[in-house]
Amino acid sequence: MQVNRKDLLKAIDIVRKAVATSDTMPLLTHLLFDEKEITATDMDIGIVTDFPMFGGKEFLVPADRLYKLLSLLSHEVLDMELDDDGLFIKGRGHESKLATAPVPESFPRVRREFREWKIPPAKLIKSLEFCLRSISESAGAQFGAIMWGQDGFVSSDTQVVSWCKPTDGDIMPEEPVLMTSKFAKEAVRLGQPEGWVVHEGTICFLYEKTQLVGQLIGAEFPDRWRGYFPEEVPETMIPFGKEMKDTLGRIGKFSATDPIASAGGELTTIALDGKRVVLSYEDIQGKILERMKMRGAEACSFQVDSGLLAGVLTYCPKCAYLDINGRPMLYLEGETGWPVAVMSVAPVEVK
Repeated sequence: MQVNRKDLLKAIDIVRKAVATSDTMPLLTHLLFDEKEITATDMDIGIVTDFPMFGGKEFLVPADRLYKLLSLLSHEVLDMELDDDGLFIKGRGHESKLATAPVPESFPRVRREFREWKIPPAKLIKSLEFCLRSISESAGAQFGAIMWGQDGFVSSDTQVVSWCKPTDGDIMPEEPVLMTSKFAKEAVRLGQPEGWVVHEGTICFLYEKTQLVGQLIGAEFPDRWRGYFPEEVPETMIPFGKEMKDTLGRIGKFSATDPIASAGGELTTIALDGKRVVLSYEDIQGKILERMKMRGAEACSFQVDSGLLAGVLTYCPKCAYLDINGRPMLYLEGETGWPVAVMSVAPVEVK
């Protein structure tokens, strides 16, 4: 049969992020071609997209080898033939053969059929993008995941808690679920889905020709996360914006050059006196100091991870320094009050 190379490459590019990378599961490093679809799964997530080939024949082919080959070829149309010896690919002087394997019954089938798909929130992808910035898989399963439930979307890396509240009319899972960061990243890559379903420990996103399926995490998100947020929005907010974000980026690069700095030694000191803000970092190799005009901010001084703060400021340029239940925190929110985040800081005295 003849196949448009770019169309096939596009379909493989959609599913290949779900291909297993471990040789301990050799079958899952393959793509499954069947009557009408291409499927890839590593058992944590699975992606299936429409692409009919070979009139209903099923076979497995090495994903990485096929993708690299199609990427290197320049032919617009390829002649492809499948027989017991493998998959033959031909085009204007080119000829190659890839080993194929029969599909065992144990190979996971990804596509799920549901009568009703729920309407996704309008800010679903933006919420996932924001929450992915405060995830730490090394801190435990719940901190490497995004919680989605009636409260909206929540994530934390133990230093930052990100919260995207739902808007009126949003349909959320009745019971909170924990989706993996890998599933969330693939959802962001694929864009806004047409529908979603949570079913028997899995979450499914539906697209026009594609389904994304992920295993939910069985752990529970710490229920004390709400206690890190103030009961009322602070009346006075510090207008941290692009200039502050860029300045933090410069200081972050400066601190990253210290080869022996401890985690605490990489913290940037921020001091406000009502008229200006001063940012400073010092280690054994030198010191960097930045001053910016910033009227209206109440006097305070604290230390914070400049890289983390710069990332949150991308979405939340307004903030306030607060003491929440005895914990010094930086409360941040977006221009419209959405999304919001809190970040742990260390109060310091600036001489």
